[in-house]
Amino acid sequence: MITVYAASKLLPKILLEIKKQYPEFKFIIKQHENEKEINADLFIYSTKEKAHGPNIINLLEEEILLAVPNEHPFASKQDICLEKLASEPIISLQKGKGLRDITTSYCRMAGFEPNIILESDDPATVRGFIGVGLGIGFLPAITWQGGVDNSIKLLSIANIQCKRYINLSFREGRYRSKATKVVCDHIVKYFEQLQQFE
Repeated sequence: MITVYAASKLLPKILLEIKKQYPEFKFIIKQHENEKEINADLFIYSTKEKAHGPNIINLLEEEILLAVPNEHPFASKQDICLEKLASEPIISLQKGKGLRDITTSYCRMAGFEPNIILESDDPATVRGFIGVGLGIGFLPAITWQGGVDNSIKLLSIANIQCKRYINLSFREGRYRSKATKVVCDHIVKYFEQLQQFE
């Protein structure tokens, strides 16, 4: 079983490549659990700081960008100071999702509580509501950008280095099957290649 709290959009490509080589492998993917799935063989999640541990692999460090609809006043800018968002309506993932917790932490560092007017458990829904002009939001630069269309403008955050880490962990001290090792290796390789093209 694989529990995915981050970079879920990339998983289909990874698993497709694995299935081509190992058609006998079967997968159970959990994405919308409210708590960490402790029984998962592999767990993909995000953190504000780099995670450490014998059973943790850091897959990716990525910038978090501000996404605004094209008609928004901020759309003429290339970057923006985070405190300028204090009164803006924000579209976000639900509480408990890694990205939501990370971006809320950055907003608090800038001196305000985010004005979240709509939350969803689905990244595509978040992008969709930003695109139609309901509010602004935060998007990871690498793992979410493929789903951004021309209705959204992406801006860098100027005064705080907003970023997150994507991590892969596996159950420590427990037997790891051949399938788990293969999937783990493929995920690591995929993220290494992803960074080469950035």
